[in-house]
Amino acid sequence: MRDIFLCFLVEENFNNWFTVANIVLTAGSNRALEVFDLNAGCSTAVIQEAHVRSVHQICQNKGSSFSTQQPEAYNFFLTTAAGDGIKLWDLRTLRCERRFEGHSSRCYPCGIAVSPCGRFIASGSDDKYAYIYEMRSSTFLQKLGRHTESVINVSFNPSSPQVSHCFFSSFQHVLMSLDTNSQTLCSFHKPVLFC
Repeated sequence: MRDIFLCFLVEENFNNWFTVANIVLTAGSNRALEVFDLNAGCSTAVIQEAHVRSVHQICQNKGSSFSTQQPEAYNFFLTTAAGDGIKLWDLRTLRCERRFEGHSSRCYPCGIAVSPCGRFIASGSDDKYAYIYEMRSSTFLQKLGRHTESVINVSFNPSSPQVSHCFFSSFQHVLMSLDTNSQTLCSFHKPVLFC
């Protein structure tokens, strides 16, 4: 039986040991992650058994033209699999640096996103909340909203501190503002119908 692979083309360049490489990250039904270097035209690394189930999303830190990050921040990417939480990987060492747990993702493949500043991770959840994690902490920082259905996808606004999350029949905009002194999030909910 052949393994089924998901392919994720990296839109930005990773700064890998001070060389710029065009990278493609793939995840297979065999639970492995594979890194392809498009400049060399070959596979450069395989991470066996990245999760206990097949990876359903790979998310890179893309940054934003509205915020700056250290070049090393672009060496990290996230993976998620139903029932196995979120893992933060370092492309330089090919090791899992951190696990993010607390949200529920058993029934649906809930999406993840990295904030434009690279400090936060948003995740959907089966328990009808969207979760916000700080990149340096393994536990969630805040749960957003109590929705009527599972939150299946999340995304950040690239130019302002906003995160959107969606579920099967509606769409929710959440405005987040971060107090950098106290590291707390405030949220404002404004429902909008999904068309």
